[in-house]
Amino acid sequence: MIPEDYPCYFIKNVLDQIDCSEANKEFRDKPVEPTYPRKILLKLILMSVFDG
Repeated sequence: MIPEDYPCYFIKNVLDQIDCSEANKEFRDKPVEPTYPRKILLKLILMSVFDG
């Protein structure tokens, strides 16, 4: 349903090459509510910038 030339695919391809394991590790063993993976949050932020 999403056109193949939509920016979300470009963002996904770029961010799939980035290693966010260190950022995720920082929150893994803390006694707080579970957090979203950093890569998903970064994707959401970039998509909001692209979409305005």
